[in-house]
Amino acid sequence: MSENKINLILVSYLNTIPFIEGFRLHTGHRFNLIYKTPADGTKMFFNGESDLALIPIGGLLDKGNYEVCTDFCIGCDGTVRTVGLFSKVPTEQIDTIYLDKDSRTSVLLVKVIFEAMGKKDIVWKEGIENYFIDGNPKCGFLAIGDKVFDYELQFPYFFDLGGAWKKLFGLPFAFAVFVKNPTVDQSVIDELNLILASGIENIPMLTLNQHTSIKDIKQYFTDNISYHFDEKKKLAMKIFEEKVGNLRL
Repeated sequence: MSENKINLILVSYLNTIPFIEGFRLHTGHRFNLIYKTPADGTKMFFNGESDLALIPIGGLLDKGNYEVCTDFCIGCDGTVRTVGLFSKVPTEQIDTIYLDKDSRTSVLLVKVIFEAMGKKDIVWKEGIENYFIDGNPKCGFLAIGDKVFDYELQFPYFFDLGGAWKKLFGLPFAFAVFVKNPTVDQSVIDELNLILASGIENIPMLTLNQHTSIKDIKQYFTDNISYHFDEKKKLAMKIFEEKVGNLRL
């Protein structure tokens, strides 16, 4: 195997731990793992700093020169737990939403969902931090990733975007997929698929004390995150792209 490592960008969230476990199990792999937020990883990939990356699907819109390349993703089939709206009032009463800047995908998704629900009068504002200085009791904020675990016990209402998408469209959802530069050889992707599969299969055996103190994290991996990029998720990705295009976001 070549000594030249191939840069692979992964999202720096807990939901990638099963993927990381796969790389731990395959010590001789050819990948140099780089951990970034979804937004920063997208920029790096399209700036040519990596030939492979786990990219949020919102970051792929209107982009060329890439190929979706593995059998795996970060997705859900219903409640996802780590992508949604926190508020002090029920969702139907919300009139203002502060957006998480870490992922364009989730920002687009919440707008698509609210449009599908007929809630077209929402005021969209930037920055979770601004929610906490807004005196409006009918505002909420979009949060994604690990920070959601910190907010779970602080707010009476949480509107889960994975669950909302499933209810509205009857499909699972893929938040992020693996993409490659078209020049990457298929043998590299075959190795990557093997590594990712072994990590997912090893979830029951994971030792997670070094990663997190969240006691139900394995349940999150199995009940909330769906890692296989199947035909239904591919269809959901297509529908999402169409809905975003229709809204001209």
